[in-house]
This record gives sequence, structure tokens and C-alpha cells, in this order.
Amino acid sequence: MNAAEKLHDEYQRKLKLLQETCPHEKRSDWIEEWWAPGHSTDRKVKVCANCNKVLQAKRCCQICQQEFPEEELQTGDGRSLPFGSRYCAACYRAELSVVQETKADLSRDV
Repeated sequence: MNAAEKLHDEYQRKLKLLQETCPHEKRSDWIEEWWAPGHSTDRKVKVCANCNKVLQAKRCCQICQQEFPEEELQTGDGRSLPFGSRYCAACYRAELSVVQETKADLSRDV
């Protein structure tokens, strides 16, 4: 392990400790998250003003375009619905229903 890797590991350990012990008293408003300039993650977050920990995250449902807390969204599995797609509960059920109907129609045609 070189000096830069050691420094990076030390920084990560200290940042993790700070984020675990921080009381998160000051939170940002909802801000768009970017993983690099010009590259959005398609989510909005609230972060602690002291330690930069992401405290809340939300994304849009791909069908109805309403924003939901990230943990409430269902994701596509890559078989029935596209991998990485995100749906609210109502749209997820509706999309699965359409897929099932299409499969049933195709099996009748064979």
C-alpha cells in the first residue's frame, strides 16, 4: 500500500466516524445529487451541513413522475421490467400487469 492509499484509507475511517457521531443538526434543503460535473444521479438529497452525510434521498417514479422517498420505490429486475427502472407501488403493479397480459397474449398466439 502506497502513501496515497494509506492517506485515503485514513480519511475514509475518520469520515465514517464523524458521520456516525455527528448529531446532524443542520440539514440542507433538497439538492440535486451529481456523481461528477454534468452527471446527475437522478435523485435529490438532504445532507448534513457538518459531515456531508446523505440523510434523505428521493427519486421520481419513471411512469407517473412523482417524487417518492428512495426506499419506497420498486426497481425493475431485468426480466419483467427493465433493470434499474424505478416505480412507485401503484405504477409497479400496473406495469407488472401489462407484462403479464402481454406474456399471456403471446402464449395464446403460439
